[in-house]
Amino acid sequence: MALSGEYIRIGGTVTVTVTDPGASTAQVNAAETVGSTAYSIPIASAGDSFVFQTLNPLLMDANDDGVVSATDITLSISNAVPISVVPVNGVFTLQLTTPVTSPTTFAVTYRSERVDTLPVKITSTSDTTGFSLTLRETLADSGVFTGTFETGAATVATNATDPAATARPDIKVVDKDLVTASYTDAEPLSLVADRIRVDGVAPTVTQLSPMHNVFEQTFSSFFEARITDIDSGVDTSSVKFHLDEDGDATYTEPGTILLPDPAMTSVKTDGVIVRVRIPSTAPDGLRSWYVTASDIAGGTGRSDADPATGGNQNHVFTSDQNPPQVVTAVAGEWYDTVSKTIKTGNRTTVHVVFNEKISVPSVVVGGFRLNGVPAVSVQTHSVLPNDLFLTVDSYPTVGPVVLLIDPGSVTDLSGIATALVPVTVTDEVPPDLKITFDRTATNSLVAIGVTSDENLAATPSITVNGLTRGVPVKVGEREWELVFNVATLSGADAGEGAKTVGAFGFDTANTLGVATSTAFELDTTVSSPTLTPTGLEVVTEAFPLITAYYAAEAGEYVGDTHNGVSLILATMDGVQVAPFMSTVDGGSTWTLKAADVYPDGYEDGIHIFEITAVDVAGNVHPLTPTVFEVKVPPPAPEPVVEPVVDEIVGDATEDVPVDDGQPVEDATTPDEIVEVIEPDPVDSTLPSESTTDDAVDGDGNPVAVPEVPPESEPVTEVLTTEDLSEAVIAVEDAVEVASEDPVVAPVEAEVVPDASEEAALAGESAATEVSDSANPNVDPVFDREAELAALDGEDAGSESSTLESGGAIFGCNLPLGNTNVVGGEYALLGVGLLGLGLRRPAGALRELLFPSGDESGSESDD
Repeated sequence: MALSGEYIRIGGTVTVTVTDPGASTAQVNAAETVGSTAYSIPIASAGDSFVFQTLNPLLMDANDDGVVSATDITLSISNAVPISVVPVNGVFTLQLTTPVTSPTTFAVTYRSERVDTLPVKITSTSDTTGFSLTLRETLADSGVFTGTFETGAATVATNATDPAATARPDIKVVDKDLVTASYTDAEPLSLVADRIRVDGVAPTVTQLSPMHNVFEQTFSSFFEARITDIDSGVDTSSVKFHLDEDGDATYTEPGTILLPDPAMTSVKTDGVIVRVRIPSTAPDGLRSWYVTASDIAGGTGRSDADPATGGNQNHVFTSDQNPPQVVTAVAGEWYDTVSKTIKTGNRTTVHVVFNEKISVPSVVVGGFRLNGVPAVSVQTHSVLPNDLFLTVDSYPTVGPVVLLIDPGSVTDLSGIATALVPVTVTDEVPPDLKITFDRTATNSLVAIGVTSDENLAATPSITVNGLTRGVPVKVGEREWELVFNVATLSGADAGEGAKTVGAFGFDTANTLGVATSTAFELDTTVSSPTLTPTGLEVVTEAFPLITAYYAAEAGEYVGDTHNGVSLILATMDGVQVAPFMSTVDGGSTWTLKAADVYPDGYEDGIHIFEITAVDVAGNVHPLTPTVFEVKVPPPAPEPVVEPVVDEIVGDATEDVPVDDGQPVEDATTPDEIVEVIEPDPVDSTLPSESTTDDAVDGDGNPVAVPEVPPESEPVTEVLTTEDLSEAVIAVEDAVEVASEDPVVAPVEAEVVPDASEEAALAGESAATEVSDSANPNVDPVFDREAELAALDGEDAGSESSTLESGGAIFGCNLPLGNTNVVGGEYALLGVGLLGLGLRRPAGALRELLFPSGDESGSESDD
């Protein structure tokens, strides 16, 4: 009996071998009807022979004649006899002695070897009871019996009696136990046994070289490890160095297996020190490796670079005999410190990856030149010790780009500096696409332009609201244009509003560039403005502000950025005034100042303002008018002191007191004198010049009343001499008193002055005396005098606009136009017995009374 080896590990498999020929026995196979094939003789003639094979080979001597021959086989039929036999495989031949007329079966009796079994007892120091293990004879006649069991933490006898079962029984053991296998030999009768010792401690692997994580160490020529096992001892042939040279920290099995060099192996009392030369072909870079070894008992140990971390950790070191080498240089890559990932698309970065860790303080930024232009700055990140991220002013857009690293611009952790290194840069910089429009808003067509800073592999695509809209046409170097008709938009894309435009394309390096989306606006309407003054509005000032407000232009749709319009035409009373209009809010509100058109203000009357404009999309609104009337009320009269005029009696040629050449009115007036005063202009419905029964002179004869122009509204007042004591001319001596009643011009209605008018007149009486040199006192109601004076001046070929002439009526010098005279432009309307009726003409009435050329005279005439 023999057990496999002197030591067994816990969990190991023990093989039991017993050699005992006497335990091998024979068997008699009686009347066997089926061998390797059915025992059956077909129809045949006498003398025919047939070959068969027994079910159990290894035929034995059955008749004890000392040899195995055909006579050791017995058939169950009489018309055939065995004539030959092969003992080792049971093949035999028989021959017919008589004919066989129908298939005939038969049986065979013979003696053969068999595969025997042998029981053995398995016990251990931890389990002295153990179990019975059945061994099986290797061959029917070998006399060698084998079987297996395992050592474990507990005894499990399952399959102990089945030598062919895959799962094997376990015997309980601990470290340093003895396991015993025994059986009883029948001849001679004896107890046969064998033992094996349990080695429960695997060998340890220590003192490895190169040291773990020493990146700055110069390349080492050897791997070395010390393997210790104090029980069964180290199996030197089991030691293996496992090496991974792919440059990362992760070992990829199986890697390269290196066996110890026997010439460099040292045997120690508790183990061995083994060495192996590292292949000289291994390039510089990161290396991962570990060591495995087994003891004699079969226990396996593995090196662990970090025992404090669960599991076995690989050893790492850097092979370094050369300067750092550039692995890749990729333009456009940058490190995102937020997501902790490398991203692409940055136009001013180049990511340089070396084959080993680099010394950050050794980096010379200016030594990295992109197409000859030095880098601006460099960034490093601790999580990427082999990487540099260069910042450049801009990435070249034409041709291959070369990164040139000057000698000594960077070193590895061992201090080995770079030589001159040219590197072709991989282009991951996307083309910079930009979108332009020929207009920001349109009502029909828009030209969409796309430009690229580098050559594209194909024509870029242009999208409107996310859909590709036709193929752009190349119009220049790296320039394309698509004329887009908004009428092709349909569904949700149709209608006014902002339309988003995008563009994308690939450069020659197949890098996708996407333009920043922008938008043009589809605008098909423009509303007419709100105009002020509004139509048919009466404006009571001479300088009203004309306003055109395009309120509806703003916010016509979501995203409307155009709030105003541009003027096409603006007229005031038929004259182009657009150049005088202004806006301060981008064309939303346009204003026209009166002084820019009429320096003296608008004349009283009807005025028409018309305007048309176009928005940025080209929409034009119809000519929009507003009609308004200017009617400026007169200001309150200024107080005037009338100079005293001597009483005029008799001949009108008598001397009259004058002041600076102008007649001075008498400060005292007879009570009978009445003045007809013309206030504000009245309605144009007053009758034209006619003769009425109501208008008569002192003799009762009809008096013609001049037509009042439409623009004036005469209101007649009858005032007593107390009211006009300082404002009339004394003429009683020049007329015959025929009646005590005053004669007045006919009026449609008598208007009694209100308190304000009386106060104004009273102020006029109390005013202080003024001289000719003072400013003219112009009645604001009749400031058309200035216009008339201007016209007179034009007719006379003179620049003067002052009406200075007067007239002599009934022997009285009456001023008829001198604005220095209070209430100038008076005309005689009627004569009464007790006084004169006076009225100041205006407008058409003045023209009637004083035809052009008749109302002016020279100073000598006065």
